[in-house]
Amino acid sequence: MLDLEWLLGVNGTLVRQLLELYRERFGVLLPTVGTVWDVGSKLTHKAIVVEMALQGLSTQQITGRLYRTLEAVDQCLRTFDRVLMLKYYRVPSKVMCRVTGHSSRVIEEHLALAQKHFATDEELTGCLANRGVELEVAS
Repeated sequence: MLDLEWLLGVNGTLVRQLLELYRERFGVLLPTVGTVWDVGSKLTHKAIVVEMALQGLSTQQITGRLYRTLEAVDQCLRTFDRVLMLKYYRVPSKVMCRVTGHSSRVIEEHLALAQKHFATDEELTGCLANRGVELEVAS
C-alpha cells in the first residue's frame, strides 16, 4: 500500500477507496496485506466468501475471484454453516467460540452476516437445508 501511495503520489485513503471500488465493480478482491492476513476493520475475506456463496457463486468461482485456495474457501463456509447451526439451536456466542475454536470476532462477524441474510428462523432453516444440513428439533 505504501508503495502504491508513493508511486501514484496519492494518499492511502484514496488507494483503499480505489481497491474497494474495484472489488465492488468486478467482484475481485485484490491481494493486499490487509486482505491476505485479515488485518484491519474492513470487511474481511471470510465475510466476502460468505456473501459470494450466498449470492450463488460456486467455490471454484470464489477461489478465482479472491485468490484463495479451495481449502480456505471451504473452511470459511464450514465455519459459517457451524455458526448457523449453533444459532439455530440458540447457543450463546461465547459457547460458539469454544465449540468452533474461533475467536469472538470471527463468530460475531458470521452472526452479523446471518442476521443480515436470515431475519427469521424459517430463512435460516431454509439456508441450512439448501446447504445439505439436516436439523433435528431441539427438545
